[in-house]
Amino acid sequence: MRRLITLVLSLAVIGVIAEPRWSNAANVTTTLPVSASISAACSVSASGITFGELTSGVAKQSSGTISVTCQTGVPYKVAMNGGSNPQGTPLFRLMKHASLNEFVGYQLFKDSALTQEWGDTGAGNLFPVGTPVSGTGTGSAQQLTVFGLQNGFLNTVSPGSYSDTVLVTVLF
Repeated sequence: MRRLITLVLSLAVIGVIAEPRWSNAANVTTTLPVSASISAACSVSASGITFGELTSGVAKQSSGTISVTCQTGVPYKVAMNGGSNPQGTPLFRLMKHASLNEFVGYQLFKDSALTQEWGDTGAGNLFPVGTPVSGTGTGSAQQLTVFGLQNGFLNTVSPGSYSDTVLVTVLF
């Protein structure tokens, strides 16, 4: 038993002697800069407008959607140009016949009452008949409805398929 006590005391003394003493050491400090940057980002997609079968003298309405996803807090504007075939003064959007040089006019609006035409005034001015739609990003997709109107003026065009492509631009 005496040997065990001597052994334990010896180990304790060795531990105390071998333990480093930090209390008398000097200290120096610095800071570690940490930074990052996040660029504003947005994405856009669209589902088209299909007027279906048109009848001369009968106006027809249809709608499509534009889906805009911008980072939270990023202000944006959604502008639309005059399509592939804008003509006239003022400009009109026109769908072109699939094989003939004939056109059918239509309009795109921001509101269901069809009073606010959707264009790019102040945001490109390629179709200054209407204005962009403004919003602020939420980090989730925001759905914007596009309201289309074909006025029924078809007396001077041939039967067939008509189409157009409108460029949608998100400015942020």
